Amino acid sequence: MIKRKLLFIIIFALTSISINAQTDSSDEFMMPSQSFMRFNRHLVNPTMSIFNTYKSEYVAYHRNQWFEYDESPKTYMVNYSGNNYENSGYGLGIYQQEVGVWKSFGAIANYAKGVRLNNETILSLGFNMVYFNAGLNRGKIITGEADPFLDQYDNTSLLMLNPGLSLQIGKFNFGVYGDNLVDYNFNTSEMQTKFGEKTVSSHLSYIHSLENASNLFENSSLTFLARGRYIAMDDFDYSAGILYNVPRAGWAQASYSDYYGVSGGLGINISQKIAIGYNYEKGFGNAITNLGATHELFLALTLDSNEEFSAYTKKPKVDKEAEAERIKNQTLEQEEIDRFKQNIYNQTIVETNNATVKKLEEFVLNAETDNINYLLLPEKNTGIKKGYYVIATIYKEKTKATKFIAELKKKGLNKSGSFKTSGNQWNYVYIERFDSYDAAKKAYQTKFNNKYPETMWILPIL
Repeated sequence: MIKRKLLFIIIFALTSISINAQTDSSDEFMMPSQSFMRFNRHLVNPTMSIFNTYKSEYVAYHRNQWFEYDESPKTYMVNYSGNNYENSGYGLGIYQQEVGVWKSFGAIANYAKGVRLNNETILSLGFNMVYFNAGLNRGKIITGEADPFLDQYDNTSLLMLNPGLSLQIGKFNFGVYGDNLVDYNFNTSEMQTKFGEKTVSSHLSYIHSLENASNLFENSSLTFLARGRYIAMDDFDYSAGILYNVPRAGWAQASYSDYYGVSGGLGINISQKIAIGYNYEKGFGNAITNLGATHELFLALTLDSNEEFSAYTKKPKVDKEAEAERIKNQTLEQEEIDRFKQNIYNQTIVETNNATVKKLEEFVLNAETDNINYLLLPEKNTGIKKGYYVIATIYKEKTKATKFIAELKKKGLNKSGSFKTSGNQWNYVYIERFDSYDAAKKAYQTKFNNKYPETMWILPIL
């Protein structure tokens, strides 16, 4: 019995050391996230779920830390995340962490909300809510008979609320995150850590689009991320990483952490909906150097086809006649844009009804304040359905308007159409009609979730 207790104490001590090295405490949720540059970015800061380039995605993740060390820390996680343009982000996942004879199982919920201050600036608030239960993995402890020594170790249940905020200015994003601001322990009915022992992290990221890249590397980008963590008002950790994303092929990344060491990884977009990734990490210069390497695996499934998962395919031969027609259409569209710049398109109120005039004046003031291109009907409305139309282009010929609408619908803009006023010679092609100015403005500013990045105007019919 004494030998058995001694053996358990040794295992317990070694396990506690490894837990503390990984998470500072077996009763805290601390997910190593220095490699989360392509997936699971909400664990770096909860507001990052807003800026994902996909609308919905499932990610399976496994981390085998310090692989050469027996009973090394392991993490298994399945997570769903999604967003609604640049307005809100959300996610839900479950995870399990194991180290030695200890095991933690829990769930993570994410929500973030963004407010656009202007065309270049978005202020976002969000939180990660974590519930987990941690304790001895009794299935790994073999004693042969009941041991009261083990009964004194009860499982711990915690509920954590980790808030964060970020400010996006152009291609820069700065944020702060309270890793354990609220950590309620159900066993003790009190907070797990005192206010002076909280952990706060911050980040600064920058995205650089490689606009001159073509063929396989078209739409590729570089993302730089720097992070710092102030742990319990005592210790400071820092890390930095770079991600090279090639939507038609995959990605490559590298990072450095002053605690975990250096890492590098590769990913492949197998199809429009499936991607896999691998990351290798190796510590150096500290106590974990001799514990071996760390391996991470990612498997992602997206429910909506989008540019981020576009598989590279060989470009078909160009139909010369079709290409000539496309260039002709582009020329006509540019002529229309030039006409607008020359003030040919109407911006003068022609309505005489006092109530309508007042509404149009309010619209013009809002559009100019929001820096939005706008048009006004050159004649009184004689039957067009009222609303706020986001105009894509204007054609004299109906056949060209019809062809352009077909192209819009191929891009998923299925609410597009056209109208022509009774006394006007132009066919107004619109992407979508909205009941309110705010809804039209949101679609305009987000470029319909980047489905239509070209010039647009809002035209009110009131």
